[in-house]
Formats: sequence, structure tokens, C-alpha cells
Amino acid sequence: MSQLEDWLHSIHEYELADIRPASADASFRRYFRVTDRKSGQTFIVMDAPPDKEDCRPFVHITGLLRSVDVNAPEIISMDL
Repeated sequence: MSQLEDWLHSIHEYELADIRPASADASFRRYFRVTDRKSGQTFIVMDAPPDKEDCRPFVHITGLLRSVDVNAPEIISMDL
């Protein structure tokens, strides 16, 4: 969890805090809801161990969907 917190604090555009579990699934991925202290906006953070989950296809498909105006998550930061 400390690695996740360190990474969140490295995203300088936001003051991300209040890390809470958001949901769970049957994979190795974990989801958290975080809040930006400046705006009050919330974000979903996905944590996936690189040795167990390859996130590159998700990132690629998200980019393709967004490029043709299909509603898909906006990825504001990543560390593959």
C-alpha cells in the first residue's frame, strides 16, 4: 500500500488522499477511490501487479475507444 501512496503523491497536478477500497473482482487487480483535496473530485485507481496482470491492452483499447468518442475511462496517469 505504501508504494501506491507514494505513486499517488508523485502526481503533482492533484493532492490525492483518502484512499478507500472501491470494488473487487476475481483477478489480481485492486480498485481504490481517492479524492483530490483541491477540488473534491474523486478518481478510481487500479493497482495491478505487473508480473500477474498486463495492463497494456486495457490502456491501448481505452485510447482507441476515446479516440472515436466512445465513453471510456480517462487515464490521467499510469505506471505500467
